[in-house]
Amino acid sequence: MDYIIVYDLAQAGIDWSIPAIGCVLFAVGLLIIWLPAALRRLIPFGLADRIQRGFGFFPLLASFIAIGVSLQSIDEYFALKKLEERGQFKTIEGTVQNFRPMPAAGHSLESFDVRGIRFGYSDFVLKPGFKNTAAYGGPIREGLPVRIAYSDGTILRLAIRGDSVPSPSELSAYADRQRSQLEKSRKESAPLLGFLAAAAIVTLRLNFNWQRYAQIWRKPPYTKAWEHLFRGCFLVSFLGVVVQLGDVLLSSDLARRNYLEDALVFGVMICFFAIFDGVLWWKSRRAKPT
Repeated sequence: MDYIIVYDLAQAGIDWSIPAIGCVLFAVGLLIIWLPAALRRLIPFGLADRIQRGFGFFPLLASFIAIGVSLQSIDEYFALKKLEERGQFKTIEGTVQNFRPMPAAGHSLESFDVRGIRFGYSDFVLKPGFKNTAAYGGPIREGLPVRIAYSDGTILRLAIRGDSVPSPSELSAYADRQRSQLEKSRKESAPLLGFLAAAAIVTLRLNFNWQRYAQIWRKPPYTKAWEHLFRGCFLVSFLGVVVQLGDVLLSSDLARRNYLEDALVFGVMICFFAIFDGVLWWKSRRAKPT
């Protein structure tokens, strides 16, 4: 039975998304730092000066990091492509075993074995080679007959036996099932309940004392338009958190939750907000005339 190539590093090319983001951040950084007049024309109401003071060189720093990481990935791509063109790689054929989908939070790799050789990859890793996980339409699943060309654990070419190649509809349905399982597991394993409970208290506090927190963005006094804007934003934030909290409570298995982690996250967030709130109260007291 013939094998059908479903991934080839040479044909896949370079992922230009991260370099593009780096270039955009660089342009934004230049606009903030060296073209303040243009920034003021784009952003009215005096917000341009606040953005310039608050963000400073952050976009430029982020752009240098993004471009630096991208250049390393591009260099690795051409090195691996040269190895593939010269035939300097290993080939293995067998069935997929010990398949482990990408974990719920996406912080680890999807992995599998073929005849004792371990492969790991992720859609979120800036590394050339095959990295299409099952949750995002990837073809790998337990028992799949494959032929793999690889170098140092990086998959240069992936071929699947002709009678086992999944159709687009099968890939879509499989990806939907994987994402559903990952989302359910994420809601049960991550300390979202503690985070959202703290966020609900914080956003409720914002609504009850909106003037104290509005001064972060604009100094008083406030016109009716500004008052409606701030109070509307704070109200929308609170309602959004409540909706998310209800979704977690209704869609996850509460008996399997780690309430200790939830309590820890809740306590840390409330402590930080209490310190922040105290600083704002102190500043407002100092600003009042004696």
